[in-house]
This record gives sequence, structure tokens and C-alpha cells, in this order.
Amino acid sequence: MIIFQNKGLLDIAALTTMGVSVKRPGSFGYFGTGLKFSIATILREGGSISIQVGPKYYLFSTQTEEIRGQSFDVVVMNGERLGFTTQLGKNWKPWMVLRELACNALDEVDGRFSQVGPEETWSHNLENQTSVQVAWDALEDAYRHRAEIFCDTSVLTTVQSKLEVRSGTSSQFYYRGVKVYALEKASRYTYNILADQMLTEDRTLQSTYSATKIIRNFWRTCEDKGLLSGALIDCEKFFEGQINYETQYGDEPLSKAFVDVVMNARQRKEADINRSALEAVMALNRQRQESTHTTRIQDHSGPVPRTLDFLVRLGINVDVDIVVLDELPGDLLSLAEHGRIYLRASLVNKASPRKLASEILCRFLDLRYWTMEEAAELLVPLLLKDLDAESPKLIEQGEAEVFD
Repeated sequence: MIIFQNKGLLDIAALTTMGVSVKRPGSFGYFGTGLKFSIATILREGGSISIQVGPKYYLFSTQTEEIRGQSFDVVVMNGERLGFTTQLGKNWKPWMVLRELACNALDEVDGRFSQVGPEETWSHNLENQTSVQVAWDALEDAYRHRAEIFCDTSVLTTVQSKLEVRSGTSSQFYYRGVKVYALEKASRYTYNILADQMLTEDRTLQSTYSATKIIRNFWRTCEDKGLLSGALIDCEKFFEGQINYETQYGDEPLSKAFVDVVMNARQRKEADINRSALEAVMALNRQRQESTHTTRIQDHSGPVPRTLDFLVRLGINVDVDIVVLDELPGDLLSLAEHGRIYLRASLVNKASPRKLASEILCRFLDLRYWTMEEAAELLVPLLLKDLDAESPKLIEQGEAEVFD
């Protein structure tokens, strides 16, 4: 059997009344339904549960009643009918019951829980203490796997009151030390979220957005290169490989250590760098180089100014800054981003005038013309500029073909 124990006396009114939660701030639970769900689940699955509050004992059982032609097992406490049946928490699993009862104890003073043998009996000297005793094989099996439910690995670092990053791989997120979400891919580090999170009625994360953002911002600002290497390099098969580091609203700036780890790995030609981390660093590098690499210069003899002049003669004024960089992401020759056009230096130095003009024009369309109709308004007059002069000849030729 499993015993859950803590200092303080359980108010029985909180047990028998739905929606009453009197937990201290920062506690795991707050719905006021967990103990009722646990009792119902244990009784429904054939287990037994008793609660001792100081010197008083409360024994739980069921009695069958018919309601609108259907039979229900109503929960009974010391012979007194309670207001719920064993159908409460019908989707709960044994590990959820262990989590709930353990958290109820751990949230209180001197809370603890442990497995005891069948020969061990209740202590009769439990002044100012509450003890819950459960005999249920499924709960004992969950207890043997409790390391998956309650994180107990060593803390590597803590981010204020938002996050603990712990050692060891994990297949779940934890919230205040308790399992709340099963990951599709195991994480290389164990994450224990401390900041307030919204939970569902069965105590799982309502959404992973907030938790993931906390983790992403931790890594974006982390200054520990050893930890960062584990999160950013050779991480494709882990949860960390799925984190998107490209800047979003509310994200913290990238740390120097983050940039260094990514760039050093790239120089070593690491096969597996988190792709979004690399893109974020490359975007940052582009922004830093803009002021010194812009091609808005007086010398009109270079390939880019000559191409811009050619486009102006065609009627297209590319009135945006153009930045020439040695590198762009992947195999890109050009890129439109942050209102600027970026060109790879090899394109500028080696490409034909036609290719360079094509790349600049395409990126200009990316920046300024969001629909096909808008692009057509720019390009169609260029393509058809000689049509008016040729129209009479074409009409005459067409008529001749018809009458032939």
C-alpha cells in the first residue's frame, strides 16, 4: 500500500464539496477536484482508500443506486452518501492518482509519501497530521515508476522563478516538479517550468506555447557554452532540435555565447546544427554588417550600381538598400529581409548581368509586391511596351491569315 502524509488537518468540507481549493500560493493544484477524482478512480478500479485526520478515521466505499433507469456506484464516506459517483475522473490513470495524492501531501508542511508493506498498520499518534492510505496494485506499479512523474535529477541552472534546467534526458515537461505533458521527442535536458501555467482538469498543460517560449528564451540568452552545445548541436533527434529560434515578438536578444557556439560549429562543418538557430544567427550577422556593406555608393562602375541604372532605364526604380555579404543561408544567392535586399558576393562578382538583374528584381518583388496583380502592374508594361507599335502589322497579318 501507499501512504501519503503531511502536517496539518484536512478540512473534510474541502473533501466533500466540489470546487473548493484551499492550497497555498505556488501549489501545484488549484481546481479543488483532485482528491474527489482520486477517490472515485481508486474505488472504481477495485482499490481501497482511507483517510486519517488527527485521531479521526474516514473510510470510503460505494453503494449502488439507480438514477433514471441506470445503475451508479455512489461514493460513501463512513456510511454517509457523498455527492459524486465512481464515474468522476473516468479517464484518469493510476499515475494521475499518484500525482494528485502526492502533490496534496507535498504542497503542505512536511509532506511525504512512501510504499509500506501489508503488515504495517496505521499509527494512532498522528496529532495535527493527515494521512491517506491506499491499497491498489495499479497505484503501487505507478509508484515504482514515480521518477517519470516527479523530476528529481540535479538542477543545472535556474532562470529566476521561471524555469529549472535539470540533468538527464526526459520524455515529458514538468511543472513545479510534476509531469504535465508527454513530449513527442525526448528532450536532452529535463525542463521543470516554475512560472504559472494553465492546466486542464486532468492536470496536463492546456497549451505548450508558454512553456516552449520560456525554454526558447532561456537558450537564446544562455551564456553557458557547454549547455548551449547540448541544446544546439547534434540535437535533431531531441526536442531541442524542434525549437524555433528565429526571432518572434517578445523574444530576448541572442547572447554572445549562443552566436559563438553556432558559428564555431558552422566553421567546423558540424553536420547537425539546429537550422533555425543558424538562421537566427545569420540574420543577426546580416543586421550587424548592413551599415558597413551597403552598396549606396558614389562609384557607378560596380556591377550592382550598373544593374540598378539598367533597371531604372526599364522603368523600375529599386529604391531599397542593397547589402552585399560573403554568406547567405544555405545556397541562396539573394534574400529579401527587413526591407532590404541581400546579395551573395559571389553573385555580384561572377554572375552575368542578366542573372544579377534577375535576382535583384525578384527580391524587389518579394519586398514590394505581395500579389500577382501588383507584380503584373509593374512587369506587364515592360513586356508589352512595343505592342502598340506592332499592333497594326499584327492585325493586318491576322486578317490575311483568316482570308487565306
